[in-house]
Amino acid sequence: MKRSQPLSSVLSRSGGLVPRLLGHAHALQRLEEAVLERLPQALRTHCRVANLREATLVLQADSPVWGARLRYSAPALVRELTGSRGLPRVRRIEILVRPAGSKQAERKTQPRILGAQAARMLREVAASTEDPELRRAWARLATRGSEPED
Repeated sequence: MKRSQPLSSVLSRSGGLVPRLLGHAHALQRLEEAVLERLPQALRTHCRVANLREATLVLQADSPVWGARLRYSAPALVRELTGSRGLPRVRRIEILVRPAGSKQAERKTQPRILGAQAARMLREVAASTEDPELRRAWARLATRGSEPED
């Protein structure tokens, strides 16, 4: 009977890609904690670490306004992170703006309804129009009108 082993030990022995990915993920996690500790309180909820590549820390802001504030704080943040032990080397910061919920929710539009008076006027225009296609178009548009109020 085989003994169960922790997943981390199995993955670390698999060699190659998985250990590198795990190491990168842990480095990003440490950087995220360090960045959030060093940012002003107002920025913390609007920023997250997106990636680290070739000593460039990529931060993600949730709006252009917070992105601008983050850019303003970036030089000081680089200096503070450079002096910290146990963190990957950061020489520059790149800011991406990715609004939360980037996919815009579909808006359900209400059908537009003409007032009773406008519908009556369209029916009158349709009745006085000689072109049969245009007459049908006016009449079809008039059907979108609300019923007259008594």
